[in-house]
Amino acid sequence: MSVKSDLNGIEKSLKSSSDGEAKINISLNWREDDLIEWDLEDGSIELITKDEFKRRGGILVEWDDED
Repeated sequence: MSVKSDLNGIEKSLKSSSDGEAKINISLNWREDDLIEWDLEDGSIELITKDEFKRRGGILVEWDDED
């Protein structure tokens, strides 16, 4: 199973268990500059730091993929 299909399964599970109030979006972040993509309501994307992402209520899950 690929990482992308694993994440798709996690996203579906989270959305089905959500109360409908929370916005759930799972994405792979392959950026080399340590910035995170934040989706804006107008459909555009803002690049923000990990600290700002967390401040806005985002949850980061990271792992070392080099094993």
